[in-house]
Amino acid sequence: LYLPIRVEHAGAQVATDLATLYIMDRKGRIVWYYADPASNATSSFQRIARDGEYIWIEKRPFGGRGTRSVLKMTLDWKYSQDVKVAGLSDCIDVTDEGTLLFDTTPDYLLKEMLPNGMLRTIWNCRQHFGMNFQCYSNTVNWNPINDTVLLSFPEENTVIEIDRKSGMVVGQYGDAMGSYAFMPSTLGFEFQHFANITKDGTLLVSSHMPGNSPTERAVAGQHAFMEFTIDRPNRRLVEKWVYREGQEWAMYKGMAIRLANGNTLANYGTGGVIREITPDKQTVFHVKFDAAAGNDFFNKMVGNNVLIDDLYALNGGPKK
Repeated sequence: LYLPIRVEHAGAQVATDLATLYIMDRKGRIVWYYADPASNATSSFQRIARDGEYIWIEKRPFGGRGTRSVLKMTLDWKYSQDVKVAGLSDCIDVTDEGTLLFDTTPDYLLKEMLPNGMLRTIWNCRQHFGMNFQCYSNTVNWNPINDTVLLSFPEENTVIEIDRKSGMVVGQYGDAMGSYAFMPSTLGFEFQHFANITKDGTLLVSSHMPGNSPTERAVAGQHAFMEFTIDRPNRRLVEKWVYREGQEWAMYKGMAIRLANGNTLANYGTGGVIREITPDKQTVFHVKFDAAAGNDFFNKMVGNNVLIDDLYALNGGPKK
């Protein structure tokens, strides 16, 4: 079962006044959904609790005004808690202990909220990169292997990895000065999204191919899902696997995660397509959310998605 967010999308303009969280089966049938049109909230980064027994949904006001919060809920609604998160920018993630990780606007801080509600600042983008750096991040991903957090700065073609406890930078990848080099050097990030660390310790990211940074210019075969071995002693990202056979284009969003079976679950964001891709680059699951007739590069936008092993476990609720 897949748990994505779908947002209405028209042409090259994203109209995020209707965000629906839904679960669909392998045949593409919707078996559960959630929407809250009365709140005018934008949501696209839902998370499954690490114990697998409830979900987290970030809720940001469309247009920037209003209350920012994170909804914790079970599928049957027997547990539901709306947690206010002042300054919530875009993305969230959660740790094994139920700690909420998020970034803020307009001060561009990476923060964590403990289960008891206490807040702590982990890292400051302005202090690290300076005032001229575009500090908006489209990703907050926790790496449980090393207890690090990844942020992705699309306007700067840069990803950063931060130690959650100390706030120290343990890796920087992309265009910004001081970043790791790419091997081969012909690779690189262009308006990348959803950088994450796989269980094997590799870096997986959704990105335009180099030379295709203008996000509105859709180019078939020029959006890729890239995997790199992180050579930390030599400060290099070494190509391991790159999939660019799909003809879809992710103007915004787009993501890829590695599944337990070795396949990659990927989507093209504004392209409106989800694929499950084998290591030898075969598509074994494909679903497309068509928009009205027009430019087929832009369909109904897909946000974050994840594979669910046990649907009924999502009625457990937080551990006491």
